[in-house]
Amino acid sequence: MKRTSTSTSTSTSASTSTSTSTDKPQADRSAVRRAFFASLTGTALEWYDFAIYSAAAALVFGDLFFPSEDPTTGTLLAFSTYAVGYVSRPLGGFVFGRLGDVIGRKKVLIATLVLIGVATFLIGLLPTYATIGVAAPIMLVLLRFAQGVGVGGDADRSEEEPGRRKSREEGRRSSLPLPSRPPPPADPRPGRNHPMRIALSQITTGPDPERNLELLREQTHRAAESGARVVVFPEAAMACFGTPLAPFAEPLDGPWATEIRRIAAESGLVVVAGMFTPAPGGKVTNTLLATGPGVEAAYDKIHLYDAFGFAESDTVAPGVKVVTIDVDGVRIGLATCYDVRFPELFRAHADAGAVLTLLPASWGAGPGKREQWDLLIRARALDATLWLAAVDQADPAASGAPAASKAPTGIGRSAVVGPDGTVRRQLDAGPGLLVADVDIDEVGVVRRAVPVLANRRL
Repeated sequence: MKRTSTSTSTSTSASTSTSTSTDKPQADRSAVRRAFFASLTGTALEWYDFAIYSAAAALVFGDLFFPSEDPTTGTLLAFSTYAVGYVSRPLGGFVFGRLGDVIGRKKVLIATLVLIGVATFLIGLLPTYATIGVAAPIMLVLLRFAQGVGVGGDADRSEEEPGRRKSREEGRRSSLPLPSRPPPPADPRPGRNHPMRIALSQITTGPDPERNLELLREQTHRAAESGARVVVFPEAAMACFGTPLAPFAEPLDGPWATEIRRIAAESGLVVVAGMFTPAPGGKVTNTLLATGPGVEAAYDKIHLYDAFGFAESDTVAPGVKVVTIDVDGVRIGLATCYDVRFPELFRAHADAGAVLTLLPASWGAGPGKREQWDLLIRARALDATLWLAAVDQADPAASGAPAASKAPTGIGRSAVVGPDGTVRRQLDAGPGLLVADVDIDEVGVVRRAVPVLANRRL
């Protein structure tokens, strides 16, 4: 199903690209026409300015604005005002070029044409030296300066969009011999370009915690070699159901949990594993220990498996607290086995900001139980629109181990389910290590498309 979705997306992208390339020549021809007429207008004004002003400077400006000097000096002074327009052009190019990047080349072109026209018109209306004295040549110089600014701003005449001008300037800058600079560091946080890799270790544990520890150590090192960031073990990884649990229960600072922390530290992974801790009244709590670099938490199973002829509550005390952990900035919810039948817990994870829930289990076998497992893990992912990583104990029969008659000792079929409820990867009944990349960004995409969390009324 994922491949189909990818193929559809690729096809859509290709058709969009074709449509864009079909329209582009027409858009380019229109831009060329605009640039041509804008350049033609600007060039005509420049030649008009050159011809008219230079002729006026040579023939009349000396007598009208510099009469106190001899004719030769007056003519040279008149031509010096002509040169002022060329001196001021770079200023116009700089000022109006920057304005063009902000407000657009068309508006700047109009502004420069108006400035040139107004300055030329006012020069024609200037009183002479004989009328207002030295103020006449000063005003002539100022208006000529304004003309030059306008012509300089008009020099870049193409009606160029700010983004295209920026790209062109960046192209110029890139051709300069600038000192090399290292690229910015890649963002290490998980996302579309950096998915979080997790490993689900589907194993069959026995009644011996020490032997189970060795199995967990071996599987953790395999997960580390695969590049995983988190490795998840089933419920009852400490000791399997069907054996008395109270003698094996240890506090979170006991030797079994301490060894799990040592395994996590050796591998550099976050390890999540099911164990049993002491509870009042001779009972135990069914606990998930999550430990590793930057992570230390424990979740006590809230919903106890009192169903299908098994009474977990006879020996296990329920937890009361929703627990999440943060791994590399990604919030992850913790749940255990029978919790999967209660969607409220998974929605609580989502409400707490989780985009992934880890579900260790030791699922009970029986008629229809495999189908229920497959349905429930998909439903919970879809209910909360988050990733669900469900890791079950391997089927003891597939592992060659004897199973207790009523105890829930696993059926396998560990899976990674996407936030749209589709199974992305899944194991069979036997032991195995499932390694999968979780695209954190996909959660946001699905939640925007199917906003069931936002649309809740109860």
